[in-house]
Amino acid sequence: MKLKLFGKKSIAALSVVFCLAAGCGFSSVTLDDAYDVFDTSSAYGIGSEPVAVFGFSSDIAVPESDTIDNDAVDTGLAEASLICDLSTNNILCSKNVYEQLYPASTTKILTALVVLRNCSDLDATLTVSENALALETGSSVAGLAVGDVITVRDALYGMMMASGNDAAVALAEYISGTTSAFADLMNDTANSIGATNSHFVNPNGLHDADHYTTAYDLYLIFNEAIKNETFYDIVTCREYSASYQDSTGASVSKTWNSTCRYMAGTATAPDNVTVLGAKTGTTSTAGSCLVLLSENASGKKYISVALGATTRDDVYSLMNQLMSLENE
Repeated sequence: MKLKLFGKKSIAALSVVFCLAAGCGFSSVTLDDAYDVFDTSSAYGIGSEPVAVFGFSSDIAVPESDTIDNDAVDTGLAEASLICDLSTNNILCSKNVYEQLYPASTTKILTALVVLRNCSDLDATLTVSENALALETGSSVAGLAVGDVITVRDALYGMMMASGNDAAVALAEYISGTTSAFADLMNDTANSIGATNSHFVNPNGLHDADHYTTAYDLYLIFNEAIKNETFYDIVTCREYSASYQDSTGASVSKTWNSTCRYMAGTATAPDNVTVLGAKTGTTSTAGSCLVLLSENASGKKYISVALGATTRDDVYSLMNQLMSLENE
């Protein structure tokens, strides 16, 4: 099964370093068509014996094509979508999974993963800068103020649950000093888990023409993130209360609720399906985007991704149709 990379930036070749089992050490080779999970080194002219080459981990889905039709799903409701059975790594239905699109606040899944990988003490505190609040009008925020002192853990909840763009910038500055340096970490992390058809320039997903991903890359990022226990706790939380200090040292209390309609109880999943966790994303350019972790009555878990729906109603209608496949 070959994964083809398409998009704005032509990828002519990928340099991959393989450790050869025959004891020859490390050899570097440039492959025009990397990432065949069933291929061997001999297929690429590396040595005379077929030593297994794995471009991706065996615990992820690698679709043969970017679209897998299902008559029960109106994939026209969004620009791109997919649903993957995590127990089998089979993609049940998909559309345009390799098309580069704007992710809006689903970006924050990767932001959270980068923070969790680069912060050893989630109870350490950060101070909110003026830059963290320099956001476009109408931007979703966690309600932080300049000079607020808040733990990394609480800022993560504010970013993921309230989709706080202010919290995203504050976390990026805490980890890397600047959002541009943090974006470098985001791209390195995405590439390391196989999400090579994406490019990120900020931690919150506010529109930038050079900030894009694919439905497949978002699946890869989310699939990796939910392996982290703290991320799983955050993304499956429906309501969270935080206490921190403002710039004068006075106590501030905030309660954040999930922006996902399923988590908030204003949308209903199909019968015998439970939405465990979610991240929403919406901008005027990206449209409505949604990433879900769900579970059917048998305990099988699924990841669903939708990018570029025209309205929020459309993205939830599509998700219900995708999740209905969990009962088949």
